[in-house]
Amino acid sequence: MTNYFKAIRHFSDDNRADIINLSFGFPKFHERLRPILTAIRAAREKNVVIFAAAGNEGGNQGISWPAKLYETGDVVCVNASDSEGNASCFNPTAGSENRICTLGEAVPSCQLDEKGKIIYRSGTSFSTPIAVAIAAIVLGFVNQVSERESEGNVPKDFAELKRKIHTRYGIERILHRTCVLSEEKRRVGFSYITPWFFLNIEEKSRVHIIANDLRSIPE
Repeated sequence: MTNYFKAIRHFSDDNRADIINLSFGFPKFHERLRPILTAIRAAREKNVVIFAAAGNEGGNQGISWPAKLYETGDVVCVNASDSEGNASCFNPTAGSENRICTLGEAVPSCQLDEKGKIIYRSGTSFSTPIAVAIAAIVLGFVNQVSERESEGNVPKDFAELKRKIHTRYGIERILHRTCVLSEEKRRVGFSYITPWFFLNIEEKSRVHIIANDLRSIPE
């Protein structure tokens, strides 16, 4: 427990990270988890975006904690899918209105079996860092755009708007809008996100889509 708390605090201090991945979960909040909750909220105050694994118990248990904190806007809750975007059967039944999933089945790990072959793992703990990597691509693009604002092809308020992407609502909105197949926004109640959907959007269009969506997010 102490290691989780210390890690969150370490990476949220001194602008060390824009995003933190939490590939762990507990059945529900308990007072002994309060230091982790405190660290998460301290990180949020520093505009660090936090992604957490939804859990793997299917209909036998609700969303794990801290992913459950999506309800308070503290984290992005991530579910799993297969490689074709089909939501995994082990995802929790209950979920947020905007449910995100990405690859979390048969993900190659760093571990080898006794024959030296790669071991493949499944679970929302594996889809969460993949979602974080996709979000990092989006954030990297947004930061790059801000640096080119003087070129005239960027909305004048983009620098002000981009701070909203460092909120759960902001990054979720942009992932739903730009990282999902444009003709099919939802797949059986989920937004299946991938980096190639984002990169397939023409760059100038990406800028204006992001700007318009961020404008619609309340302060």
